[in-house]
Amino acid sequence: MSESLSRGELLQMATAIERGAETFYRGLAGKFKVYEKMFSRLADDERAHAETYVGLLGGKATISTEQDRSIALSHIRAMESMGAIEFLKTAGAGSKTDDLRSAVELAQKLEQNTLLLYQSLLLYFSGEDRNAIHKITEVEYIHLLQLSRMDYFE
Repeated sequence: MSESLSRGELLQMATAIERGAETFYRGLAGKFKVYEKMFSRLADDERAHAETYVGLLGGKATISTEQDRSIALSHIRAMESMGAIEFLKTAGAGSKTDDLRSAVELAQKLEQNTLLLYQSLLLYFSGEDRNAIHKITEVEYIHLLQLSRMDYFE
């Protein structure tokens, strides 16, 4: 990752992550029929999030203070050094698992890492951008809660 990421690069990263999450959940919906509706709903939410990020790309830049941006980028670099960003970018491939427990655990990890990243984005952005990202994080928290309550039996 470069020393500094631009607003556009961060929004493009978030868009790619959401598209990967949509692919991941669509794959799970096709594989685990007992949870098809739930995984499809999660995929629909992720698609909507990607569309929101694309919309922000075309909007007016609203970023926070230099100090807050610096802290946010430091957090994102730390996530990258731990492999969390790469995991988020490639999570769609995880839908190949045939074990429901493994799939749900992977989905929980996806949502947790997404939330960590988006907390940093909330620090980086301000105004309308922050409001949109806040709404997305609320949905991601709901996803994590739903996944944590799942039974692993088909």
